[in-house]
Amino acid sequence: HLTVYITLKMVCKAILLFVIQILAAALVLCQQSVTVIINGETPLVKELDPRFVSVGCETWEWLFDPDALDHANLKTAAAGLSPGVLRVGGISSDQTNFTTEPIPNNGWPPVIGPSNYLNISTFDKLVKFAKDTNLSLIYDLNEMSGRPGCLQSRVNCSSQWDPSATVALLKHCVVQQYLAPNGPIIGFELGNELTPRVISPFQQAVDYTVLYRLLRSLSIDVPIYGPSTDNPTNMSTFMKNAQGLSYFTFHSYPLSNPLPAKLMNIDVLRTIKTDILPYWTELKESGKDLPMVITETNSDAATAANFGQNRYVNGFWYMTSLGSLATLNIRFHTRWKLWDPRVSYRPMALNQTFGFIDKAFQHLTADYWIALLHKKTVGSGAVLNVTITDNTETVLCWAHCHTKTGGIVLMYVNPSATDAVIDLNVMSRGINERTMVNSSRIEYILTPEDDSNVTSSGTRLNKGNILSFNSDGSLPALIGRQVPNSPVTLKSVSYGFLIFPSLKVNACNEHRTQFE
Repeated sequence: HLTVYITLKMVCKAILLFVIQILAAALVLCQQSVTVIINGETPLVKELDPRFVSVGCETWEWLFDPDALDHANLKTAAAGLSPGVLRVGGISSDQTNFTTEPIPNNGWPPVIGPSNYLNISTFDKLVKFAKDTNLSLIYDLNEMSGRPGCLQSRVNCSSQWDPSATVALLKHCVVQQYLAPNGPIIGFELGNELTPRVISPFQQAVDYTVLYRLLRSLSIDVPIYGPSTDNPTNMSTFMKNAQGLSYFTFHSYPLSNPLPAKLMNIDVLRTIKTDILPYWTELKESGKDLPMVITETNSDAATAANFGQNRYVNGFWYMTSLGSLATLNIRFHTRWKLWDPRVSYRPMALNQTFGFIDKAFQHLTADYWIALLHKKTVGSGAVLNVTITDNTETVLCWAHCHTKTGGIVLMYVNPSATDAVIDLNVMSRGINERTMVNSSRIEYILTPEDDSNVTSSGTRLNKGNILSFNSDGSLPALIGRQVPNSPVTLKSVSYGFLIFPSLKVNACNEHRTQFE
């Protein structure tokens, strides 16, 4: 019996070893080795604007439901984005005129055209919201005033802009001290996605020149942003002829349905950066040295009736867009939009993109947690150059200086079905193999609430509880996971931020000096 027992024990041990070998082989097959090279000598961009992560709001989605701005959860969510920019505009901004009458005579449902009015109390509520949440405000003015029928027909307009309603609004801002540096309004735009379909780039340049002269006549010294175009064609003509323009603004909705499949494709994600390169080309051709601002962007412009944009999967677009556009020195990245409207209307293209927070002001999307973590980990950190070799179809990565330690923050997306083991290679004097081996890190990894189900609506941080408002309505503390020196594994179907405090490269010297 003893002999049989020993024999069975040996057989079981052999079987166990065989199973372990099989599992180890399977684990290797389920992982991809990716080499990530970070140039730590010279930054691509010396510093991000601390308001880089910003957000937008459609004019009518606030105009016809101003009480939404009083909701505690909405104000808490917006305040979490500070410092940041709230850009108010969209296509409905060109169908809304300011009036000093106490009660605007707006019909219901809203009518496509110039007959909708914004009164003093409603505008004041918007400014108060910006003050209460510590957000800077860029307000889009109506460029279609005095041009009846142009928006409806979508044909090129030759009539002249009527700035009388704009003058009334500007005077109100001066009297109430709503303009920076005393107030939250840091600038104005004029028109939304009008060139070249509705007015020509040259005519729009004429309108902007009129606006510039109006501001000067009223002694208003805030920047002019524009033209909030969604078409780069002949934008160099606009920039060459628009007097007083401080920032070149444009929109980007690079993808289309079906979103989940496209957002899981590395090659598709790479097009997010190439989508805006024609605007960059037009800016260079204009010969103007203007900062670029993206005042509207999301994965797709029309997804409310479709699937994906308010789910975990949209975070692959958002992370990629934030990482890629920072390398091009985009000043503000304005995600469209802050919240889902509570009022039921759908004029033209309105009410089709999903906000950071739902219309019940209860659920915060994965994109919102990305925005908070970006502000917490990246902030204004310089942008570093990253090159990926080996298995380049697995992950995308970007790197910044960590402003609090002078170390490095690595942003990544891994939409693939396999884990990626990172061979991190930091090129900088003072960084040697010993430093790399002993570099511990802090991880902020976001995954869907239902394991690898990318269409989950909830999000987990470091495999913890589903992220949401606390019971008292506050935002949760987003606490990173301390990881000792060990191989860096980027889990499949995940995205996140990794901080390496000890990797103090030359490109981050300014940050290190600031915080030591």
